[in-house]
Amino acid sequence: MESIRRKVDAAKLRRLLQASVQKQFLEPDRPPLTVEEWDGIFRRPISGNGWKVLENFILTPKDELAGNWTPRKIL
Repeated sequence: MESIRRKVDAAKLRRLLQASVQKQFLEPDRPPLTVEEWDGIFRRPISGNGWKVLENFILTPKDELAGNWTPRKIL
């Protein structure tokens, strides 16, 4: 159950990061993104080697024990 929860949390984190870097939000008078546009954004691969490190930092419980989460923050 814990591994499924981590996969769900990783997917949510990935989507938040992908949405946070979209330039379309800065364009004046742009209509809201369609479902298809969001789907395309969320299907893009994350490049670079830092994703797994970030994912492990945020989503790994303290001392590898389920339920012993250390609060993490990204500034």
